[in-house]
Amino acid sequence: MNRITIIVLLCALSGIKLQADPVPDRKLPSGMQVPVSEISLEVRTGSEDYLMPTLEELLGGPVDDFGDVRDTEMLKLDLVDYAKKYLGCRYVHGGKGPKVFDCSGYTSFIFRNFGYSISPGSRLQGAQGKRVSLDSVEVGDLMFFSGRAGGKTVGHVGMVIEVNEATGQLKFIHASTKKGITIQSFPDGAYYSKHFLHVQRVIDDEKLIAGGK
Repeated sequence: MNRITIIVLLCALSGIKLQADPVPDRKLPSGMQVPVSEISLEVRTGSEDYLMPTLEELLGGPVDDFGDVRDTEMLKLDLVDYAKKYLGCRYVHGGKGPKVFDCSGYTSFIFRNFGYSISPGSRLQGAQGKRVSLDSVEVGDLMFFSGRAGGKTVGHVGMVIEVNEATGQLKFIHASTKKGITIQSFPDGAYYSKHFLHVQRVIDDEKLIAGGK
């Protein structure tokens, strides 16, 4: 039994009334339902009414329209598992999968499978989501690097799949021109350390979720 079912049962036993919030007079088209995340609780006690917190506030996290709390950590594990399925696939410039990839085609392909709409171009990806410091990097973040010529222009991208907080060492998966889809340690004291630019986090950016969620 999930937490929402328990809350509803408790409401029934205690005389709490469910109502849609924050627009009680809103008229919805036929067949349309109020998202679960907008449901709040109204308690009637004598002559006064008290509006209790919404389900999102009660559960301490975002709730989707099926009434489930989104588990970000589970999403990250699923991203990694799915990304690893393509280890060994060949690199082809402009490749967007599922048999061949370039670096940004690969990351956009992986995230698209989980409902995130990010650009297939590495430069545009480098501006999407939220910038985070290397010290705060998490699994699922995107790491950006300059091209072979160096400079500040994004030329390559990979997705973080492992973070060792004790040592600061991490691993990212990416489409290498020579090895195809492969896993790389960072820092490596060589090419990727010298060409590293920044990290972007797209998982927390609801604007990038396909369908406008």
